[in-house]
Amino acid sequence: MPKELHGFQVKSGQGFVEIVFPHDIPRDGVARQVEECRSGRCSCCTPAFKEKVTAMELLPSQETTVRITGSISWEEVMANLMACGPRLRGEG
Repeated sequence: MPKELHGFQVKSGQGFVEIVFPHDIPRDGVARQVEECRSGRCSCCTPAFKEKVTAMELLPSQETTVRITGSISWEEVMANLMACGPRLRGEG
């Protein structure tokens, strides 16, 4: 069952968590953030979180959805997402 916080929907599965972004966050901004995280340049995720992530990808779907694979919980994803969220909306 998806969890929702500040317009973000987070769904967890076996070994992954997916984030569905609200429509007010541009897909290209999310793509840039995913690339920063994948390259290790991300400043909003904690080092402990980064160590648990094995893959991060922007899914080719109608909605802007990011899949994070690794030994992480949706709670950990939400905590890190709240650090990145304002920047994605141009607030930080």
